Order: sequence, then C-alpha cells, then structure tokens
Amino acid sequence: MSVKIPEIKEMFLAGMHFGHKKEHSHPKAKEYIFGLRDGVNVIDLTKTQEFLKLVLEFIVREVKIGKVFLFVGTKKQIKQSVKDAAVKSEMPYIAQRWLGGILTNFETIRKGIKYLEDSEAKIADESSDLTKKERTLLDKEVNKQKEIYDGIRKMKELPDYLLIIDPVKEHNAVSEAKKKHIPIVAVCDTDANPNKVDWFIPANDDAKSSVEIVMNLIAETIVGAKKDLEKKSDKVVEDKKDTKTEKSEE
Repeated sequence: MSVKIPEIKEMFLAGMHFGHKKEHSHPKAKEYIFGLRDGVNVIDLTKTQEFLKLVLEFIVREVKIGKVFLFVGTKKQIKQSVKDAAVKSEMPYIAQRWLGGILTNFETIRKGIKYLEDSEAKIADESSDLTKKERTLLDKEVNKQKEIYDGIRKMKELPDYLLIIDPVKEHNAVSEAKKKHIPIVAVCDTDANPNKVDWFIPANDDAKSSVEIVMNLIAETIVGAKKDLEKKSDKVVEDKKDTKTEKSEE
C-alpha cells in the first residue's frame, strides 16, 4: 500500500512546527530544528515529512506480519485523538494514565482485568444476591476500573511495540519498555531526546491539531495494512481450494 504524506502547508497550519523554548529543548533535537522564532524552536517540517514516511512504512511492514502496537498518550488535549486512532486501528491503548507495571508486572495487570470482567458479569446477572447498595458501589468501582483497563483489556500478552506521544511526559512507559526490551515509536517534540526511542517523528506533541494529523495517518496506515493482509490471506485460502479441486478432478 502507498503511504500519503501531508503537504508542508497542511502541517504548518496544524502547528506541527512549533517546538519548545530554546532553554527547554534537548541538545539531541538540534538535527531537526529549522531555527528560532521569538525564543521558540521551530521544527523543520521537511524532516517531519521524511521521518513520518519512514515510520509509516515501518508500521506497514510490521502490521502485515501481525505485530501489535500499544498506543500511549495521556495528556488532556491529545488523549482522545490517541484513543480514537487506537480504536480505529484495533490496537490497545493507554489514554487515561499509565498504570505502573503494565509491562513489567503484566500478570498482575491481567488479574485486575479479570476482576473487572467478573465484576461486570456480576452486575449484569440479575439473579445475583447483591443488594441495591452493593450493586451501586460495585458499579462505581467498575467505572473507575474501566478508565484504567478498557484500552488494554483485549491485550492478552505484551505488545511488540509502544507508540508514544511525548516520551518526556510518558517517561514511565519508556522506562518499562526499556526493561522489557520493547521497541518504541514516538512523536518527539524538541524537548525530547530522540536517542531514547527506536523510531521517531519530530513534531509538536502538545497541540491537538498536530497530534490528530499524525494519529489519523497512523490509523489509516494500520487499517490499510490490515486490509492488505486480509486480502493476502483470502488469496491463500482460495489458492488452496483451487489446488484441492484440481487434485480431486485428476
């Protein structure tokens, strides 16, 4: 599948070029900084295009062999974009807050998810012996647990990759991924050290409009790659059927 990269003008209008103030920027980010404007570093959008293309092509290759990306982005202004892209892509996500141990203590996290699902079943069971007060309290607890676990409840094993919006903010996720040797793809603003991740896209990771462009592209790319994979699988099945038919006719 072909990956379409946004034009510079579209990225500019979305504010993808706005970085952090010079004093808050990381020295390792210099390679993708175009210049300085009113004390704020400006990201070179030609670099953004270049890295975006590389990352999307990489994602296509990995999705086509069944790899799973865990989306992580918990900042208030961008978490809905992260969740929407993950849901569209049918990938797990963390958009509320990073719960310590998601990667390093995964079995305990799975037990928490099991407890949530058992509690939901108990509430749904009208024949259960819960009192009205107990049902109300359990319902409140379930709603809180869903905020934490909903995005990863279908994740039965550790993901192959983390896809992080702002690795500086999500430093706990980065730390756990490093401990479990899980590679990281990230959107990095000028305050981030790109050497701490494996693949990155230099772009404004604070503005909703900037993050939406990236997340929509990633979601479209994953959906397209999965469709290609399904077509390939269907063709293999058809070819097998044709082969069996030919043999039976001999």
